[in-house]
Amino acid sequence: MNRSAATSDTTSLKAPRSRLPLSNSSSRLTVPQAASTRLTTPSPTRLTHPSPTRPTNPSPTRPTNPPRTHLSNPSPTRPSSSTLRVPVSPAVRLRTTSTNAKPSSSTSTVPSPIRLRKKSSAEPLAVPRNGEPELPAPTKGPSMSVKEAIALKRAEAKKAMAAQKAGSRSASSGWDGLEGASPAAWAAPVAESDDLGRPSVRETIERARSSGSLNIASRDLPCIPSALFEIHLSVTPEKLASVPDEPPLPENPTKKAGSNSATWYDQQDLTFLRARNNQIVELQPEISLFGSLKTIDLQNNRLASLPDSFADLTSLVNLDLSHNTLTRLPPYFFALPALSTLSISHNALTALPFNMPFEPDTKATAPSRRSSDFFSAPDIKRATRPLPSLASLDASHNKIDASAIHHDALPLHLASLNLIYNPLGDVTQLMTSLSYLTQLNEVRMSKCGDINDTHFPSTLLSSVSVQPFPQLAILDLEETRVTQAGISAAFANISQALDFEAPATDPRAVAAGRLVVVVGKRIIREAWEIEADQHVQRLRERRSAANLHQDAAPTPELPPPPPPPPLRPVIKEQWEIDAEQGLFSEGARRRARAQAAQREGEEAEAEARAASVDVPSALSRHWDARTHTLTLPSSSPARRTTRGAPSPDDSILPRATLPLALITVQPFANTLRVLELRGRRAEPTFLLPDENSGPFLPQLEILTLEGCALNDVVSGTDVTNGGTLGALTRLFPSLHNLDLSYNDLTGNAFSCGVLKQLAFAGDGRAGLKRLGLCGNKMGGLDGLSELARSIFSAGAKDIDEEQRGRWTLEELDVRENSIAVLPSELGLLPLEVFLVDGNLFRVPPRRVWEREGTKGLMAWLGARLESP
Repeated sequence: MNRSAATSDTTSLKAPRSRLPLSNSSSRLTVPQAASTRLTTPSPTRLTHPSPTRPTNPSPTRPTNPPRTHLSNPSPTRPSSSTLRVPVSPAVRLRTTSTNAKPSSSTSTVPSPIRLRKKSSAEPLAVPRNGEPELPAPTKGPSMSVKEAIALKRAEAKKAMAAQKAGSRSASSGWDGLEGASPAAWAAPVAESDDLGRPSVRETIERARSSGSLNIASRDLPCIPSALFEIHLSVTPEKLASVPDEPPLPENPTKKAGSNSATWYDQQDLTFLRARNNQIVELQPEISLFGSLKTIDLQNNRLASLPDSFADLTSLVNLDLSHNTLTRLPPYFFALPALSTLSISHNALTALPFNMPFEPDTKATAPSRRSSDFFSAPDIKRATRPLPSLASLDASHNKIDASAIHHDALPLHLASLNLIYNPLGDVTQLMTSLSYLTQLNEVRMSKCGDINDTHFPSTLLSSVSVQPFPQLAILDLEETRVTQAGISAAFANISQALDFEAPATDPRAVAAGRLVVVVGKRIIREAWEIEADQHVQRLRERRSAANLHQDAAPTPELPPPPPPPPLRPVIKEQWEIDAEQGLFSEGARRRARAQAAQREGEEAEAEARAASVDVPSALSRHWDARTHTLTLPSSSPARRTTRGAPSPDDSILPRATLPLALITVQPFANTLRVLELRGRRAEPTFLLPDENSGPFLPQLEILTLEGCALNDVVSGTDVTNGGTLGALTRLFPSLHNLDLSYNDLTGNAFSCGVLKQLAFAGDGRAGLKRLGLCGNKMGGLDGLSELARSIFSAGAKDIDEEQRGRWTLEELDVRENSIAVLPSELGLLPLEVFLVDGNLFRVPPRRVWEREGTKGLMAWLGARLESP
């Protein structure tokens, strides 16, 4: 048989990838010619014989070669035709089945298919007698648990990330071997990778062109990127001495070639810059070219000084320079006209020279980069007095001495001053100068150990010609050597009452007419502990006063109280006794009628007792002198006491929603500030005095009429004068907060004239700041839309800026109404809070105010008004 025939009669075997070098002597099998041959072997490997091939004529001089066994390799990297000679054990048993087929006349034979069947035993192949090695059985790898598989995947991911970081240079250069390496490839900037998923610095700067807000915080930047000036201003700043080699920023890979992130008509001036938590050591002088910046946040950097041109940012409102290494500020820094909030804490400043820009010997600085020497922009308009708009100053954790603060040039509108952790020293002159500030409500000088009682003499405020500290609510001298006795003697001339127990957390939480002072070591106490101590102190004062009065003059004997009326004996009939004993019959119904008659008699007696009580004295029970608040209970159906009679407090009070005629005659009417009337829906009317129509309650600031079932026109008001809302405007001109939530108002009587009286100050009116109309039945805001169009539109040329400046309304709540259309003219109103949830309109969509709040809603309405 020729070699091709022998090769075609081989048996294919599935084996592992590696090719095993085996002997060729024992791999030959002599298979007799038969129709089918079955081979059984203990090997776990299955051998599959190919289909019979065409018979061939072997050479007459050579014997017929036995078929060779082939091993097919499943590896994808090697061809499947690779063969392997497999040794076969002598224990292989051949079972041949005879057939009736006649042999061919040719000397060649046609071999039948051979199938090797595995036995149930898993034992390996035995070593033959001739010493030839057997084919090892392929074994399956050990199975892994779920935890092991997860751990393996995590390890592979970590290795891949490490390899990616280590090979980022080579991957970005685009070559795999040393043949393509070049210095230019290594010098190319590498694309930034941010673990937080943020866009790159260059992409962030490009996006800021359309938003006007830039946030590059926590980027490990040594300076403000020069790309900011190049992209926004087309100006290349000069190199900084402290940062000669600024790290380059790679190009935005998602940006198309030749395209800009924002067109010239979509670009906005930069108003917000946040660069906190970086490594910035110096600012470019060209920062002053961003003249529209209102907020700058440079907290937690390494700034040692600011450029002199920084004072050219005249629109700056909020500035945070805390946690740096500043030792001085620019000469004209304290002449910023719009700066309202300033934080320079955790620096190395030694002085606060407020008057430095206005001193005659101040050295003139270099020309401003925004002056006419460089561009055609107008000159910088600085303030004429130190920081005229400053309201909050935080200069804590510095090295400032009290003598280095210009006492005679303090900002006049300063409301909060924080100087903790400073070596202040003698603060006598500083406290005297601070006493003239009319808006100052918070002074903190805690943890300044060199302050003591000698700095707070009894004559501290004797030279002050005006009322000292008129609005001061918190004076924090914690962990200093000042005592309560020293503060009490020094502040004896102020109008506020000193309180050494209340917490000094927020000046807005301090009651009016009180000054919270913290001295010594602060002890945090709960509110109930303070209230309990005050109650005990009041009891002691009353007892001591009573004892003194008893010693001075004997108390006259009071007449004995009248004896209680005798109770009528209840005589029970026999049927009642039977019912109580469980004998239910017709007598049970009679007993119920008797009890009802008895209850009516008790109610009549209670009404008689209530008629003898003075109504004004009953109103005084609901008066809180500490907060100047009058809270009347709801006029719902009368409550029942344990005996079934109505409560005397509810029965003697008038049922009208607003009993103004009774409130005005009270002794506290001229000092009433808060009037709360909730749930008084029994009689939705106004009980007004007879003499005139107002105004009344001159100090009333907050009026709550929630859930009182008020209509547009209630009894006691006139629809021609604005109905309910117009009556409240005339009656209480000093209102700041009016809550009309959850009533039956439809808004038909809310005319432009009535709303103008509410929202504008003037003519003896303070002007409303908050108007709550939540949960009513309003179908539109036509009056408010007409007001916005007549006052704030571009066509209202007869309205001057002074009249517009008297607008006081800040918050408007129209939630849960039936407003079907939101007028676009409302975008002209200068509202800070505008709540519109729960109405019927679908334009604008909810996402407008849910994402951007009131500012986004007003901007959307304004843009819709300007569009054709």
